[in-house]
Amino acid sequence: WRLLVDKRYQGRGIGREALTQVATLVRADGATELLTSYEPGDGEPWPFYQKFGFEPTGEIDDGEIVLRLTFPAR
Repeated sequence: WRLLVDKRYQGRGIGREALTQVATLVRADGATELLTSYEPGDGEPWPFYQKFGFEPTGEIDDGEIVLRLTFPAR
């Protein structure tokens, strides 16, 4: 699935809050990592994900760069 924030509303913290809540739920369910991907190009979300702590896995899936957010051990 995709979660997109309309360009008119970007830069207001909406995406960061949504991703924070998703990461919290996934981690609470016992996951050790969260994966996402993006299509490279103009306006790509890499800077957003990088600030959040995601790192590239080195994988490409259907032309999209795969990223991983690793959760610290509890």
